Amino acid sequence: MVLLAIDTATRVAGVALRNEERLLLEKFVNLRLTHSQTLLPAIDQLLREAELTPRQLTALAVTHGPGSFTGLRIGLATVRTLAQVLAIPVLPVSTLDVLAANYWGGQGWVCPLLDARKNQTYTALYRLTGGEPVRQTPYQALTLEELVEQLDATEGMIYLVGDGVAVFGRELQAKLGERVVLTPEPQRWPRAAWLAELAWQRLQAGEGLEWSRVEPMYLRQSEAEETWARRQGGRDRENVASTANDPGRC
Repeated sequence: MVLLAIDTATRVAGVALRNEERLLLEKFVNLRLTHSQTLLPAIDQLLREAELTPRQLTALAVTHGPGSFTGLRIGLATVRTLAQVLAIPVLPVSTLDVLAANYWGGQGWVCPLLDARKNQTYTALYRLTGGEPVRQTPYQALTLEELVEQLDATEGMIYLVGDGVAVFGRELQAKLGERVVLTPEPQRWPRAAWLAELAWQRLQAGEGLEWSRVEPMYLRQSEAEETWARRQGGRDRENVASTANDPGRC
């Protein structure tokens, strides 16, 4: 069995291969290129280096959100196409779960932060249980103030991972003190190796979806969708006002 893991949820892209015994290969791309430029060449290179063909893959894993709307669409479209052609299952994994896996060991909390813009972050809280991060809250889109309130209710060290650390980390330290730890830059990106590991555990447990059932996990609407909704709301209000002022309509 061979699993191919694909991550395009953030600015970086990653692909990895894992079999029954171990992680075989991982490729991490953090260049100023789009995922549409880097993803397929990275997959091709990974398979060639492992001396494998696509037909030898038995499962696929993908970060299905939250994250960049465009990035998620590219990764999911690629995985759906491969899964349909190869007739193999897909294991979608939350980007936040993959980020939390960057920190193992010790006690306290892991808090992945993805910059959601508009003074919000995509996040969840994970308690370190036997060194392993175990999620304790729903996946959420929170303002800084809402996040501070949640973190303030915890006890112990809080380890921040994810690209949102660069945006919110210092302010969280200022508000919550020295128990907030800003992890180094390599721990702030999703790694396809961890995606492969988490997906492999689920595959062994009998999980996996048909390609048509794989959906993105959005924690809020995209900016384009919000703009459309505002415009539709304005039109609906205009229609209501027009109807109310028209004696010929009930």
